[in-house]
Amino acid sequence: MLAATQTIYANSMKLGYCEGNAVSFYPAAKESPAGGSAVFFPETLMQAYSGTDIVSFHIWSSIMEPSTVHFAIRSSLDGGEALYEQTATLEKYGWNEVRLDKPFRIDGKAFYMSYLVEGILNIPYALSLVDGEEYICTDGSEWKSSVEGFSAAFYATVESDNLPRCNVSLGNIVMPGYARLGEPLAFSGDFINLGSVPVESLTFTYHVGDSLATETVSVTEVKPRGTGTFEMNGLRILSEGEPQVSVEISAVNGEADFDPSDNTSRTKQVLCRSVMPQRKVLLEVFSTERCTNCPTVHKQISAVADTCERIIELGHHAGFYEDNYTIAASKEYEWFYKEGRLYAPAVMLDRTEMSDNYPDIYSDGVPVVSVGASKLKTLYAEQSCAPAFVSVEPTVKTDESGNILIHVEGEQLIDTDVESPRLFVFVSEDSVYSTNQSGASGGYYHRHMARQSVTPTWGEPIDIKGYTADYTVPVQTGWDAARLSVVAFVANYDAEDKNNCRVLNAEEAKVPYEGVAGIENAIAKPMHVSWDGSTLMVKDGFSRLTVCDMSGRQVYSATADDTADLGFLDRGYYIATIICGNGQKVMKLMAD
Repeated sequence: MLAATQTIYANSMKLGYCEGNAVSFYPAAKESPAGGSAVFFPETLMQAYSGTDIVSFHIWSSIMEPSTVHFAIRSSLDGGEALYEQTATLEKYGWNEVRLDKPFRIDGKAFYMSYLVEGILNIPYALSLVDGEEYICTDGSEWKSSVEGFSAAFYATVESDNLPRCNVSLGNIVMPGYARLGEPLAFSGDFINLGSVPVESLTFTYHVGDSLATETVSVTEVKPRGTGTFEMNGLRILSEGEPQVSVEISAVNGEADFDPSDNTSRTKQVLCRSVMPQRKVLLEVFSTERCTNCPTVHKQISAVADTCERIIELGHHAGFYEDNYTIAASKEYEWFYKEGRLYAPAVMLDRTEMSDNYPDIYSDGVPVVSVGASKLKTLYAEQSCAPAFVSVEPTVKTDESGNILIHVEGEQLIDTDVESPRLFVFVSEDSVYSTNQSGASGGYYHRHMARQSVTPTWGEPIDIKGYTADYTVPVQTGWDAARLSVVAFVANYDAEDKNNCRVLNAEEAKVPYEGVAGIENAIAKPMHVSWDGSTLMVKDGFSRLTVCDMSGRQVYSATADDTADLGFLDRGYYIATIICGNGQKVMKLMAD
């Protein structure tokens, strides 16, 4: 419970929770005599302000004409004699300052500060700089808990020659969950300066089990009422185990914080091992042809995925209605969404919900989120730090009948407490061409599309101490054998908790299409294609050539030729589809 502070002039500060002007208005009850708000300041904070004086109230008026306001400072909102009361007139719409008839001396005890405006129709609220205990009155008499996510457009000015200098509030902090023995751990986060002087350095104390360590970091100067960020990497864990770790700000500019009650992080268990096997991160993407926004966002997702060596991508045609590419398993995975809220485009990374570090991204409290390029990079970096708890080794062959022969084996690499490990195996197809994609002009290529769930939707139980599995999958009509892959991963399964289904490791293997007979769209004989960065040449000529960018937008097409001059393309990756008498070939081009 904190109050925001700001230097207004030499010896004054702002006491309140709001930030900026009013942005929301809560309706008062019909025919209400008055309406207003109240804020509570706890003793832990008021001790820092003991001996200072409240000299004025500031209130946002939502009434265009002059109106009467009743201010009060009380020990309780339930009644009893007020510590201070004053009636004044609000003269204008917007912020009004009312000077106290007599300054109110803060004695270090908790109190409520409230106002009621006569004839008010809408009670103004601003954005919250910090969270605080607040109340709203809509009928002139009863106080109820206030509007979540906003703060009353109401604060006071405090004056003194001895205002609290150093006072910060620790905001969100990103804490690692995994550590390699003896190597530095990276922490980052933000804080709010609630004191009267700029913040230039912070001292952190790490609590690792029963051990303590400290680190002082410099920060870019943060003025009063400003928000700053920090990064630190001074912690090393020197013994294997799973210690409980927390962090607190123990000093500001080398001085003690006036109110340390809001300076401590949550506690997080950190897995520390001398060996941390690298994992592959499973990126599951939800999209359909009916999704207008998908092409634009998937262009961003693709740009990130193509630069991350340890991403395994699997596309589900679900989340926003269905299309001809939807398979039953993908539809059932809509269970991972927040109940009653389906949408696309959306992604899951390792079926893991990361709200402890990224509460704004995972605001729905489920593994499925909507992200752009920068957030996806952040989440990938988070998950790639997790170790491979189990190995996943798929081997893929084909037989003369056009069947895909899949063998998967693996074993536990790091102890894990998963209760129901399952093996999941999919056949996926990349660069599936479509002319029916909403939001795309011309043709569109769907990436890494789930064609078939080889295992049951929720996987097959395995003993992760050592497992093997074999499957035979006939290649279906309409699949392009040249672009098929097998995606295998091991994950926990909990039918009651969608946040307890995390992936332990994943791997992908290409299907060797050479020798697969009788499959529609398979290439009958080699197609000799050369590409030098600007010119594409087909030895025996092509009947049709199309080139699309990574979002699926067609940028070039030609018929009946053997050479295409593509020197006009911007630098980047493109997908070329080449059709000739003996079949078709899809290839990725890098334009210079």
